[in-house]
Amino acid sequence: MAHSGLTVHTEEGDVTGSLVFPTVRQFLGVPFATASRWEAPQPAPRRFATFEAVKFGSSFPKLGFHCSGISRTHGSERNDLEESEDSLTVNIWTRANLAMYQGENLVRDNDDIILVTVNYRLNILGNPIHLSSSIKWVHANIANFGGDPECWGVAVDLYAFAHPNSAIVKDVPALNAKLTRRWNKVAEAVGCGTVTDDDQLKRMKKVPAKDLVDAVVKTGVHFNPIFDEITLFSDMQKRIDNGNFLKAPLLIGTTQHEFDIITVAEQLAAKSFPVPVITPIVSDAITQYQGMSHIRRLYVTFNASCIHLAVFPNLTTRHDLRCYHGSEMPMVFGTYTTTFSNIPSTPTQVALSKYMQTAWVSFARDPQNGLKEFGWPLYDPNVTSLVQLGNLEDPTGAVFGSGKLLDSSCTSNKDTLLSVIGMLKPLLPGFSGW
Repeated sequence: MAHSGLTVHTEEGDVTGSLVFPTVRQFLGVPFATASRWEAPQPAPRRFATFEAVKFGSSFPKLGFHCSGISRTHGSERNDLEESEDSLTVNIWTRANLAMYQGENLVRDNDDIILVTVNYRLNILGNPIHLSSSIKWVHANIANFGGDPECWGVAVDLYAFAHPNSAIVKDVPALNAKLTRRWNKVAEAVGCGTVTDDDQLKRMKKVPAKDLVDAVVKTGVHFNPIFDEITLFSDMQKRIDNGNFLKAPLLIGTTQHEFDIITVAEQLAAKSFPVPVITPIVSDAITQYQGMSHIRRLYVTFNASCIHLAVFPNLTTRHDLRCYHGSEMPMVFGTYTTTFSNIPSTPTQVALSKYMQTAWVSFARDPQNGLKEFGWPLYDPNVTSLVQLGNLEDPTGAVFGSGKLLDSSCTSNKDTLLSVIGMLKPLLPGFSGW
C-alpha cells in the first residue's frame, strides 16, 4: 500500500512518489507533454494505471563537450539515466503530509515550499515551446501536490517576453541561412541529403535520436536558439523599451566567470591542455560581452540582481575553473556534497549555501516584499544594490555593489571586447563554442 499522501491525482491520471526524508515527498519523471520531433508539444496522454514516479525520467542524449566535457570538469554527470529523446518530464519535491538539481534538501529545510524542475530537449532536437507546456502542466496540477497555482514563479527570462500578459506566472526567477547550412551538414551525415524540403524533414524525423546526436558531434556544429518570433524575438531591445514583457517581480543572477566552463571543457575535449593566461582572458571577455546588462535594463520589475563570486574545492577542482556557469546551482539546491563527494564541504560553503537558499525561498514566498524583508535592496543600477554573493568581504553572505559599474564594459566597450576575443580565440586549441 502506498504511504499516505504519496499518491496524487493529476489531469493525466494518478502518480505515486516516494519519501526521501520523513517530511519530504518526491515525484520523479512525471510526463508533462509529448512531442514528435520538431513539432509543437501536446498534453501527455491520459493514463488508466498509476504512474510510478520513483525515478528520474530519461536524460536528453549527451551532445559532445557540452555535456561530457563540462560535466567531467565539475562532477555533475549522472551515468545511471537512460538517454532518450522522450524526455519531457518534471520532478517535484513537496512536504509530506504530516543530482545537482535535486530539490529534497531545499524542501526539507523550508516547510512551506514546493520545488519543480523541468527536463526538456536541447540542441538539434530542442524546442523552447516545451517550457510553456511544462508551465501549463504545473499550473493545472500543482494544487494536488499541496501547492498554490496562483502563487509560483518560473526561472526563465524568455518566458517574460513570449508571454507578456501571462496570468499564470506570478514571478520570474524559421530556418535562417546560417542554421540551414548547419542543418544540412547533419542531414547529409545521416543520409538525408542537402535539399531542405518537406521530404528531407520527413526522413530526418525517422533518424534515431542517437544517430542525430552522433552526427552533431561528428560534424562539430552547434544548434543554438534562433529568433523565431514566437519564443525568441529579434526586436528584444524594442520590447524592453516599450515595456512589452511580463511585469512580474524578477530575481536574476550570474556567476563572475560564466564562460570558464566552456573555454576549459572544449580544450579538454580536443585532448589539449587549457592554455594558461589566455584561457581566462578569453573567458572573461566573452562573459562581459554576453553579460547581463541587457537583461538588467528590466530593473523596473526587479526585486534583485545578484552575482555569485565564491569558489569552493568540491565545485571547482581545476586551477583554471573559477566561479563558472552552473557552479551556483549546487549552492542553491544544497547538493554540493554530491559533485566530487570525496572532497569535503567547508563551513564557509555550508553557511553561504544556507544564506542563498534563504534568499531564494524568501523571494518564492513573497515575490514583492520577501527579499526586502530579507535585507536586499530593490535593484537600481545607479546605487549600490547589486548583490555580490560570497564576496571576500563577506564570504558567507552578501555585499552590495554597483550594477552600473559592473556593466560598464558590457555597454560601452563591446567592440573592444569582440576584438580581444577575435585575436585570442585562435590560440585556444579546439575552442569553437562561441
